[in-house]
Amino acid sequence: MKKKVFCSFLITIFVLQIVMANDLMSFIEGKDFFPIEFLEILKSEDRNTVLNFNPDIIKNTEYDFAYERNTAWYDTGTFSYLFLTKKENEIELGRGLYINIDKCLERKGKYILLGKQTEFSKGAYYSIPSIIDIDPLIDLDESDKIEIRLDGDYLTFSVKSRNFYQEYFFADKNTIEQIVSLITTNKCDLSKVTWPRHADGTCDYDENNKTTKSPVSTSSTTTAPSTNVTVNKTMSVTENLKLRSAEATTSKALTVMAAGTKVKILELGKAENIDGIDSNWVKVEVLADAKDRDGKPIKAGTVGWCYGGYLEETKQNDEKQAVKKDGKKRRKNDIVRLYIWT
Repeated sequence: MKKKVFCSFLITIFVLQIVMANDLMSFIEGKDFFPIEFLEILKSEDRNTVLNFNPDIIKNTEYDFAYERNTAWYDTGTFSYLFLTKKENEIELGRGLYINIDKCLERKGKYILLGKQTEFSKGAYYSIPSIIDIDPLIDLDESDKIEIRLDGDYLTFSVKSRNFYQEYFFADKNTIEQIVSLITTNKCDLSKVTWPRHADGTCDYDENNKTTKSPVSTSSTTTAPSTNVTVNKTMSVTENLKLRSAEATTSKALTVMAAGTKVKILELGKAENIDGIDSNWVKVEVLADAKDRDGKPIKAGTVGWCYGGYLEETKQNDEKQAVKKDGKKRRKNDIVRLYIWT
């Protein structure tokens, strides 16, 4: 009987993994995801903002035609938008760089992919300065784990072994037309742009900050002392938490602090109920050794706002982290199953 229950459990996990993998495939299949740098370029309404990300774009390369030697960077045929798209079992990253995906595993909200650069693209890909650098992915093979995270209209593509990390956003037809128009003519119509939104419905670029998806459940009250947060207290983030420019879920996200990040409370903001938690928004200073949700360092002294309901006493958080580490040691022999995309 126990064996039957255990087998049923494994079958359930297997089916769930396949469903989640299919969710990823259906989400990105046939869609175009542009590097998030293009959002800043669109917002500035000036194509030369591209040069803030890579000034080497203006340099001529051996791939430019002779008649292009004295033309502007945006008029050369070698300028590439380097968007990410997926067709069948291949992910294209621009300039003819294709990754053939063999297997996919879903774990804790992220997808681990195994694949390698296609033989054809090894001969077709050429390296030219562009808005982002994808050269680290040349000759990618199955020993390199690709990690993809989804957040509403955003997609994060990273390969730790290649020190590659890039955020993309889904761009619809009208948005793509405005990106191309801005690069080619230095003119665009922002009213036709659909700004991407996070899973919680918030938008970092739309000044109106209107939500088209279900927003986080909130209810505001007047500023009042909170039971769990006070000024000058050092606290820890309990789970991945956005550091924002203001005390509202609609304000711009500066970064996403990883669980365990230590912050010092500088100021108490308005009291609010979010997800059934009563607390205050707090202005905080990020302390040393902080990292974002993808393991990249956050500069010590960075100041922003976050919701105090996801902060707790440092001692309590340290104890939880110790328990987690102990649990990881116990699970070091766990079998990780990889499922083939079909």
